[in-house]
Amino acid sequence: MNSTNFSCVELLCSLQGLRSQQVNFTWNRATQLLHHYESSSMSSTLTLCKPNWTDGETLACRASYSHNHTLYSKSITLPCNSGSVVRFIVIGTLFGLLIATALFFEVYYQCLTARSRH
Repeated sequence: MNSTNFSCVELLCSLQGLRSQQVNFTWNRATQLLHHYESSSMSSTLTLCKPNWTDGETLACRASYSHNHTLYSKSITLPCNSGSVVRFIVIGTLFGLLIATALFFEVYYQCLTARSRH
C-alpha cells in the first residue's frame, strides 16, 4: 500500500512463487465489485482517491489462478488519517491561547488606564 498522498491510496495485489498463467483479479469493498482485471503479470493495482475510500475501510483483493483453479484472497485495511484530527486540536488550542492572551492584555490595559485616571 502506498499512501504518500493522504487523499489517495494505491494498493498492490500480487501472486508470487507460481508459474505465470492467466490470473483473474477482482477488488471488492464488502459485496461491491470495484475493479476486475485479467493479467499474466501476476499482479494488480488499485488506486482510490477520496471520497471513494474512507479511513479504516477494508477492501479485498481476490485472485483466481487459472492453472489450478485456486482462489486467493487478501483483505487490506486502509489507514486512519488521525493526523488531521491532531492538527485540528493543535490549531484550535493555539487559537484559544491567542484569544486568551489578547483578552489578558486588554484587561491589563484597561486596569492601567483606570489607575492613571484616579
